[in-house]
Amino acid sequence: MEQPTDQLEERAHELKCLYEISHLAGQHDAALETLVQEIVELIPSGWSRPEAICARIRLKDHVFCTPNFAETDHHYANDIIAHGSPVGRLDVYRFQEGSGNDDGPFSQEKTRFLDAIATELARAVAYRETQDALLESQEINRVFLKGAVDAVTVLDADGTVVALNETSAQKVGRRVDELIGAYAFDIFPPDLAQARKTKISQVFHSAQPVQFTDERAGMTFDQRVYPILDACGTVKRVAVFSYDLTRQIEAEETLQQRNRELALLNQSAQAFSSTLDLDQILITVLDATRSLLGLVANSVWLIDPESGELVCQQATGPQNDVVRGWRLAPGEGLAGWTVRTGEGLIIADACKDERHSDGVVRKTGLALRSILTVPLQAKGKTIGVLQAVDSAIDRFSSKDLELLESLAASAAIAIENARLYKEAQDLRAFNENIIQSMN
Repeated sequence: MEQPTDQLEERAHELKCLYEISHLAGQHDAALETLVQEIVELIPSGWSRPEAICARIRLKDHVFCTPNFAETDHHYANDIIAHGSPVGRLDVYRFQEGSGNDDGPFSQEKTRFLDAIATELARAVAYRETQDALLESQEINRVFLKGAVDAVTVLDADGTVVALNETSAQKVGRRVDELIGAYAFDIFPPDLAQARKTKISQVFHSAQPVQFTDERAGMTFDQRVYPILDACGTVKRVAVFSYDLTRQIEAEETLQQRNRELALLNQSAQAFSSTLDLDQILITVLDATRSLLGLVANSVWLIDPESGELVCQQATGPQNDVVRGWRLAPGEGLAGWTVRTGEGLIIADACKDERHSDGVVRKTGLALRSILTVPLQAKGKTIGVLQAVDSAIDRFSSKDLELLESLAASAAIAIENARLYKEAQDLRAFNENIIQSMN
């Protein structure tokens, strides 16, 4: 009678410790050094006798230890892997063999617990590395895109091209010698030519520079026109500096989209760490996926431990009630392939892929063409898949795959923690029923 209760107590310590560590890992505004020190000091609380445990975290050039740290013969270690590369190591030591109401120094349950901590540390490090890289990329784009002069053309008062650089000639598909002496406003379409002519005439009359933006052939240009004065202060010519803003606008839009994605991933990670309710976690995963990718439908499939089948635990989109609870045999369909290989999968047109199981399509009548599937992996083990579907062909890109893999990495940990919590709750209820029946 004592052993299940003792194990339940140990699991409760582990879950409470994991919850607090996950909460810390989600505090992205905190300094990484401060956060890791707090995490290492929390680790002993995962045992019923925390005074018998000490821990050390090596993270790149930094070392973080519990106040009582000392190496002993009872030791467990786990590498911290971020973005596929080792960034540190977690070492946990026990001062003596366990006794009483714990389940051994480093039992299978304890190693799973420590593996989960290493995963949380890796998630915190990976997020900060991604954020630092993004900030660096933003600064590089700001400096280079803002300062790049694209093309320069010099015109006289009647619009004749007096001088230009090679870049300016290339923009209109001509040679420099062909354009010298040409009438500048014959080079462009009538509407664009008239708009530029009006702005340039303004500079000749006011002797003041002007700036404006125009578009042609899907490209956006920042035009800056400066007066060139003679000795009497009369405007004799103008210099037109043309900055191609297209790439800058695209880069800014990409950065903004990336910022939105990171913000949503951060919000999702915080949501995952705030609850141990499996249904709520699954709904959060699917809502985040639809917001990120703008999907027709998506679903989460988890492996049934008893049968090995993939079971749709939650789904969104048309006729989701039909899909929810659907079962796939081991290895069946694109989801089964992803579970078997542990690899993400992009399908441009499911109708042309022999691995596709069309049972759901036949049942719902939905035309599902593009399918994106990523594995849900926790503690080195695939526990299910996250799948996104759309009616358009070739809907998903490799960037979508990377984005969904990032979301799935956090989601899988939350799902596994929720499962462990439910198992602990079920065990507690089982023990209480036995005790009540004996009384």
